[in-house]
Amino acid sequence: MFYIPMFLQNLQGLGALDAGLVLLPQGLVMAVLMPIAGRLYDMFGARWLAIIGLTLTGCGILMLSSITVHTPRENLILATVVMAAGLGLGMMPIMTGGLSSVPSAYSDVGSAVNTLTQRVSAALRLAMLSALVTADQSQLWADRTALMRGIGADLDPRIVEMQQQGESGLIHLWQQLSSQVQAQAYSNAFFVAGCVALAGVPLAFLLRSGRPAAGADKPMVH
Repeated sequence: MFYIPMFLQNLQGLGALDAGLVLLPQGLVMAVLMPIAGRLYDMFGARWLAIIGLTLTGCGILMLSSITVHTPRENLILATVVMAAGLGLGMMPIMTGGLSSVPSAYSDVGSAVNTLTQRVSAALRLAMLSALVTADQSQLWADRTALMRGIGADLDPRIVEMQQQGESGLIHLWQQLSSQVQAQAYSNAFFVAGCVALAGVPLAFLLRSGRPAAGADKPMVH
């Protein structure tokens, strides 16, 4: 979610409002599905909602891993909607199902620890992905510049022609390479995030299945 607006604004040239409109459908999907997920949790428990939610989330993020500079916005909307559908279906059942296993006397402490873990892990995940994106960009720049020699026996005549036009002749090439490198780095980050989401699917089988017991305390999720 952090990198999609950056991709839309920095690489596809959208303004903040237009980028927000592209992201609007995913917000609407989550707003609709989260209350429905609560009702489904009361009927079926957490396990299958978590499995479906994590699968959709992972698939949506993996769909984003195929982005390029010229990816149509319809494809981005579809991928983010699939991702949001998974979050809307799975997030509340996962948290509630996990907290329901905590004894009622410790539900407040469990809820606080759950919130703390979410906030801290979110910051760490973003830092790790940012490090991955930065390292990828450096490596991709090195790979591409090595293939475009401007001097020596492998001199590319197209680069010579651009050099003869002065600095302005190379600006377009630099912009094109910069966009491609950044898009590929984002693509790699989405691939890693999607794989991590799908890796949670086997863990979801450990959650309880079936209708919650009548009269059982429902923990409050912050």
